[in-house]
Amino acid sequence: MTAPSKKRGYWMVSFVAALLVFLIVISAVSRSASNQSAAMLEKALDQIVTDTYAIEGRYPDSVKTLVEKKRFSYDPDRYMIVYDTFSDNIRPRIEVIERSGS
Repeated sequence: MTAPSKKRGYWMVSFVAALLVFLIVISAVSRSASNQSAAMLEKALDQIVTDTYAIEGRYPDSVKTLVEKKRFSYDPDRYMIVYDTFSDNIRPRIEVIERSGS
């Protein structure tokens, strides 16, 4: 190998390595933002449920009720909401799960 082709080879390896590091960082940032988005949705849902109990004296019976009566909206293709109720005076268990492939 001649000197110019060695330099070109090192440059190419360096470029590929830098690109790989860049893609890994972008992936990590994207994953972090996605997790924060689900946490924010869960917090908003929790606040609406708390407000409803404070105003009406009972917890909403389903997410459907929140969407229809409280103007709560979310992307059901991106998130699955586990809303487990026992009674209208016992706080429901709320969990937001991001669907895979979103």
